[in-house]
Amino acid sequence: MLGQIAKKIKNVHIAVFVFILFSIIFGGSFVKFIPPLQAPDELGHYLKADALSRNEVVPVIYNKNNVENENAKSWNEFGFYASKGVEKIVKLSFTVGNYPENKFDYQKAEEDNYPSSGKVFLPTGGITNYSIINFIPQTLGILFGKVLNTSPLAQYYLARAFNLVCYIVLIAIAISLFPFSKWAAAIIGLNPLAIFLAASTSGDGLTNGVALLFSAYVLRLAAKKQLTEEIEESSNRLSSKKIMIAGLLLIIAVTMKPTNIVLGLLFFLIPNKDMNIRRKVVWGSVILALSIGLYLLWNSLMVDQQILYRDFANPNLQLRHFLSNPGIFFNNLIKNFIFGNKGNYILLSYMGNFGWLNTPIGWHWAILYYSLLIVSAFLPNQKAIFFRWPKKLVLGVALILFTLLTFFALYQIWNPVDTKKAIQGVQGRYFIPISFVFIPLFSTKEGTINVAQNKILIVIGSILVILWLAVLRILAVRYGF
Repeated sequence: MLGQIAKKIKNVHIAVFVFILFSIIFGGSFVKFIPPLQAPDELGHYLKADALSRNEVVPVIYNKNNVENENAKSWNEFGFYASKGVEKIVKLSFTVGNYPENKFDYQKAEEDNYPSSGKVFLPTGGITNYSIINFIPQTLGILFGKVLNTSPLAQYYLARAFNLVCYIVLIAIAISLFPFSKWAAAIIGLNPLAIFLAASTSGDGLTNGVALLFSAYVLRLAAKKQLTEEIEESSNRLSSKKIMIAGLLLIIAVTMKPTNIVLGLLFFLIPNKDMNIRRKVVWGSVILALSIGLYLLWNSLMVDQQILYRDFANPNLQLRHFLSNPGIFFNNLIKNFIFGNKGNYILLSYMGNFGWLNTPIGWHWAILYYSLLIVSAFLPNQKAIFFRWPKKLVLGVALILFTLLTFFALYQIWNPVDTKKAIQGVQGRYFIPISFVFIPLFSTKEGTINVAQNKILIVIGSILVILWLAVLRILAVRYGF
């Protein structure tokens, strides 16, 4: 038995171990040294997980008179009642988030002079409607802390640790399954901002992990005939079990973030010999119906976005105006992001805008990361796996649709009707879930860069060490650790 385990470990690509090692070292550093609630929107994420640990799912509506108000317009009136110990952590985080000169007062946060029965209303803002699935690892961490009778601050850090471990496991499996350059997959998994989110209580860590795992799994199904270990399969027909696994992953991914529905296009990459048109239509219809149905069902329990975002936009009117004149949206997107300088922010915030979006990494480090990612995409595994142009076209369509949906989602809820100046609210980190789709575009039949794995390890490992030390230095200066 030990021999079989050793053989399986030996067959694991070195990129998987590199990812795990870097994630543990640098992700663990984030968990240990970054003050509480410093990830984007983390306050709402943490409050949702804390509420879920008390079996509270549906947010309450609050006003100054402590009366539930069904006509509340501000998103700061939706949230949960939390302990005063949690409130302390929240208040102390605000002294750091927007004020780099301040340091988090851990001693004050550990003091618990409040009765356990004390409850204070805290708003969840734009995270109000997030699915409970996003917060499973964080909630388990908090519950584990409660079993150990720890302080709210200790429970918070356990939530971060559980979130990071979950991300590491999901991405390690995804890299193992990924049929194209595993080095590129590892570099995507080691996206500094993705690790930063995973090492917080943000639900986006799990969203990224599940979406990337789904992509890797379906891409493997699509490329299975080129994988040496699967060539000898007696049947071309793709089993219903594998389709169900892929469908479940997609349903979960869509429930956590609806723009992930675009990832369903990856099913069209599976050869018709393995999954004929009829099966694709039937399974696709079922998966699509369940994905949309569960998402709508969940949102029926939450707050109507027309109310939640009323302070910033008019989502329903924005949608009607788009349907009558879509050119305004597309002109805005093309002028400001494709041919304007707003696109630079998307690239930077994909991998290097930390804290409350006020701690950016230098552009030279961003260029180093993107250069490493692109070069690594040309590195084949032991066997060069490739897609022909028809399948690459499907990948391109998926990337374009995901981009358009992401921009429109923020255009609808964060911007005045028919705005032309820019599309506020869009951040590069929203594109992490579809990152794996980018890599097969570089695949070729002839293979690309043919270099020994030990040399690749030395070069990529050295660059990653330099990049991550730079990230740690930037954050150390920002947070004083």
